[in-house]
Amino acid sequence: MLQGGPGLENQRAPGAGDGAAPAPPPPAVQVPVPDGRLEWLNKMQGWLMVIATLVAGITYQVGVTVPGRRHLAARRQP
Repeated sequence: MLQGGPGLENQRAPGAGDGAAPAPPPPAVQVPVPDGRLEWLNKMQGWLMVIATLVAGITYQVGVTVPGRRHLAARRQP
């Protein structure tokens, strides 16, 4: 058990267990973006999702494929 100063064992974080709602998160920062740049960002977001999906699929396939499987299959055929 960690040792601390006197009275530390009974301290709790503010709002912990007293039924109070947690503080809301700070508001998001809005950065002004020129119109042409906003369209480019939306297109780029779509392409990045496509690339991320392909990378995830390839990574999964590499993880579940047994190494040397094609080599053994080629050997079995006469």
